[in-house]
Amino acid sequence: MCFYHHLINRVASMVQQYTAGLNSCGHFFNLVSENWQQFLPIFCSTGGKLTRQTFRGLFLTDWSPEGSNDREEEEETIFQYDDWLIKVEEGEVDATFEDLLVFVTGADHPPALGFPSKCQVHFFSQEPGTRRLPYASTCALFLYLPRGVREEEDFADLMSTALVGSLGFGKV
Repeated sequence: MCFYHHLINRVASMVQQYTAGLNSCGHFFNLVSENWQQFLPIFCSTGGKLTRQTFRGLFLTDWSPEGSNDREEEEETIFQYDDWLIKVEEGEVDATFEDLLVFVTGADHPPALGFPSKCQVHFFSQEPGTRRLPYASTCALFLYLPRGVREEEDFADLMSTALVGSLGFGKV
């Protein structure tokens, strides 16, 4: 009986106030209760594993002006990036789309109502004699990739090192 009180009775008035508040807006709670299956994707994450197509659909690419040297190097990098995403989908690399999404956004699945804006791929130039890893801004939803990565193995190594080195978003 004590368990029932703490689980049900103690919060009953709060639940009643919540439902009354939602019903004050055009009987919204009643509408959701009667049609809960249609509202399920809005209130709950119903997505399974991410695919390459859905993952790429979350991103826009910030290109340099067409015809510039930077643009040519960005296209080389994106070619390697797309090839690497195919390998992720086929399970040929030790990463998942969920791992990459955590790296970029801090979330392992897109929110039910989507991100506030599209994630973006930006580029940075490598300085001669240095090796900078891809990095991300989880607040801005930006993924930064190095320009001019021509070799498949080099790109895979950069991404693997970046993902492993990030330790997940606050998950130690």
